[in-house]
Amino acid sequence: MNILLSPDACHLIDFDRGRIMKGDWWQSRTLARLQRSFEKLASKHDPFHFDAFQWSLLMDGYQPGL
Repeated sequence: MNILLSPDACHLIDFDRGRIMKGDWWQSRTLARLQRSFEKLASKHDPFHFDAFQWSLLMDGYQPGL
């Protein structure tokens, strides 16, 4: 999956092998993987405009099942 960010929107694109999962067992694992990906990118790119504050905003806005 790719994430496209603009000043007023966030778009998830290119789901390649994505599928709909039942239950909620997978959600925390997927979010942890996304966080690791952001951390990896931040270590490679300076400046990288996504940090712990933006992650907390993302988590505040995340609502499973929507």
